[in-house]
Amino acid sequence: MKRADHILILPSWYPTKKYPNNGIFTYNQAKALAQHNPNQTFYILNWGQEELYSSLKNPYKIVINLIRMFKSKSSERNILDNLIEISIPTITFSHKVPLLWIPLYLTVKKVLKKFSNIDFIHCHVVYPAGYIASKFSIPYIITEHMSPFPFPTYLDTTSKLQSHILDTYSSAVTNIAVSNSLKNDMLKYSVPNVQVIPNIVDESSFTLKNQNNKKEKIKLLSIGGLNHQKGFDILLEAFSKMSSEEQSDFHLTIIGTGTEESHLKSLHHTHAPDLFINWIGYIENSELNSFFHNCDFFILTSRSETFGIVYLEALYTGTPVIATKCGGPEEFIDDSNGFLVDNLSSEQVYTVLKNLKNNINNFNSKKIRENAMNEFSAHSISKKISNLYII
Repeated sequence: MKRADHILILPSWYPTKKYPNNGIFTYNQAKALAQHNPNQTFYILNWGQEELYSSLKNPYKIVINLIRMFKSKSSERNILDNLIEISIPTITFSHKVPLLWIPLYLTVKKVLKKFSNIDFIHCHVVYPAGYIASKFSIPYIITEHMSPFPFPTYLDTTSKLQSHILDTYSSAVTNIAVSNSLKNDMLKYSVPNVQVIPNIVDESSFTLKNQNNKKEKIKLLSIGGLNHQKGFDILLEAFSKMSSEEQSDFHLTIIGTGTEESHLKSLHHTHAPDLFINWIGYIENSELNSFFHNCDFFILTSRSETFGIVYLEALYTGTPVIATKCGGPEEFIDDSNGFLVDNLSSEQVYTVLKNLKNNINNFNSKKIRENAMNEFSAHSISKKISNLYII
């Protein structure tokens, strides 16, 4: 047995022009793998992901996406000397539709034919990436990010994983969970050969903030999709328990867009009218660092996180974190770098917020950053992953 030399990274989510932050963790991991393993060559397939996702309920969109696919030209570019991005726009459908995974299968087949030296495939998420990889006689691993695990659509009528999903996991050399919480969930559904390797943060994008202990108002930052999973309603419910005077002591910045935006803005006016909220909307990933530098605490009251990369990004700037025990955060948030509250507990969130003024000077930004970087070193994590590329 030996280490593979040429690895195809097959993402289920990946940054595109329309969705530049989509699957950014996959892109960052690929860069780290290439940087720390210069003797291996990595190829990453950008097949369009959500931009060409189609539903049988919308035949018009299928036609439009087919036209876009056939008009688009494939391309290649070197992200690094040993990391090549291959762009081949490909229409995709839900896994619930039989045989409509074939366009992506044909795209991967085309890549493997052109780059015939590829001897290993690293898939991100079981479907579609893992399922497609299982169709070829090349060893593969799956890094699972699914949150919550599993998606209900992957279960059969007996609440077990559908056979083609479980078979895909079973045929993998190894299945990687990005947190112990996710590993435990995967084991409950009989996924074999699971080990934990966390996500990678782009260390160069986040710098240590200056610590300023003189505060007139407490500045909170929250980042995430404005949807049910991210729990912004829980945060607003916590603020509703405060008096008007207490609410006015805070300045909250929320970065993100989503289907619940109008609902959350309505909750703001009814639950916490004296709380100032700056609704930023979408920003580029490169802008996050300055927002972390301009806040006192990062807070995200998610209902479910398999890992929670944004919490770690906050720690990389030395920003203390307030998080719920929702899967991933409890593995690296403790009283040295923030606060953990029970999931769904707006009462506990309220208690933490109410006492922040008394605790604001209890955190050392430099130590928070150092500890996070030591525990989640891109070098050590990329080495753990590359050691699995065995043929």
